[in-house]
Amino acid sequence: MDLVAQRDGGREAEVAVESLDDDRVRVRVGPNVYTVDRRVLHRAPGLQVVSLIDVESGDQHTIAVHNDSRGGAGAYRVHAADGSDARITLLDPLAHRAAQASGGAEGGGAQQVEAYMPGVVRVLVAEGDTVAVDQPVAVLVAMKMENEIVAETAGTVTRVFVEDGQAVEGGDPLVAIG
Repeated sequence: MDLVAQRDGGREAEVAVESLDDDRVRVRVGPNVYTVDRRVLHRAPGLQVVSLIDVESGDQHTIAVHNDSRGGAGAYRVHAADGSDARITLLDPLAHRAAQASGGAEGGGAQQVEAYMPGVVRVLVAEGDTVAVDQPVAVLVAMKMENEIVAETAGTVTRVFVEDGQAVEGGDPLVAIG
């Protein structure tokens, strides 16, 4: 399961969790990968106390994870036995990528439209084309589903970075609009 985790203070990391068996998971946080034995020590509504043991290093951590209703859906408060405390919000990865790709567009001006997920691209515009806000500029095809990528700002296409049928990863530039 791929997620984007945002820690209090705004730090973000891509997180993936893969279940290896009933007690063991592989966790990727940014570039770091851990294989962890996990044991649920206590479970109550809105709370889990979990023991985590890093298989490679043998380091053990006990954490309490509380649902944080004040933070909205996907918000948790994590308390570790060492006294550290953090609020973690799990973000929908597609919505997060889309927001990142359109980040500079609010004030108008230049925009670089990026892929917000991996897939095969179909380009709908050419350099020199004039585009309007919310006009589709490319289509990403992933798992037989088509996802239109739209311009967040009006302007002229100044550069097309990809061609029809090209495979792209999330974050790859598709077109620039000036």
